[in-house]
Amino acid sequence: MKIGTVVAAALVFGLLSLSLACGGGSGTQATPKATATRAPAQATPTGASTGASAEQGKQLFVSGAFPCIACHEVKGVSPVNPLAPPLTTIATVAATRKPGMSAEQYIRESIEKPGAYVVTGFAQLMPENLKDKTFTKDQFESLVAYLLTLK
Repeated sequence: MKIGTVVAAALVFGLLSLSLACGGGSGTQATPKATATRAPAQATPTGASTGASAEQGKQLFVSGAFPCIACHEVKGVSPVNPLAPPLTTIATVAATRKPGMSAEQYIRESIEKPGAYVVTGFAQLMPENLKDKTFTKDQFESLVAYLLTLK
């Protein structure tokens, strides 16, 4: 059963990556003035947790190189394949997951070392070193800022 879940996850990630690589995203050809999507990254050069970076984090969550929405649910956006815990209230729930750890610390650890705490009922399917392989420092900070808005 676990092997089937892993195979399903690999298939979903592969298809999603192929879809994004082939332009299956938001249709940027229809909006050639895509410079507006770059503004949040320029508005937060230090990776500070601001409203602008949280918005960039939301974009990464939904349509980044390795979109979290492939497996995680947030209110109003269903995952492609719900293999991971829902994150609709992660900013609240995260503070209760590991004693002595703040919500922000837990969220950071969950991305940096996803196997450090695995939610009951879910397999550890999130790739290790995702932060270093997928995100720039600013993108990582933006993703954390976005997840901290989900209360």
